[in-house]
Amino acid sequence: NGRLADVLLFGGFLVWAVLDRISLKRRPPVAVRAAPAGRWNDAIAIVLGLGLYVFFVAWAHQRLFGVSPLG
Repeated sequence: NGRLADVLLFGGFLVWAVLDRISLKRRPPVAVRAAPAGRWNDAIAIVLGLGLYVFFVAWAHQRLFGVSPLG
């Protein structure tokens, strides 16, 4: 990863992250209303996450990259 294109790409990410962090520290704090806690939100996140994982492993990986992770 020492080629010029790699250094420019990841160096750009670094510069952007540093500038974003500086900008965040200079902004005034904003009050944010908390979302109601509930087990349904966790269950939905877990089910959707597992579903997307299975979809990607079983079908999308082969279609996108030409290599099946299942062998």
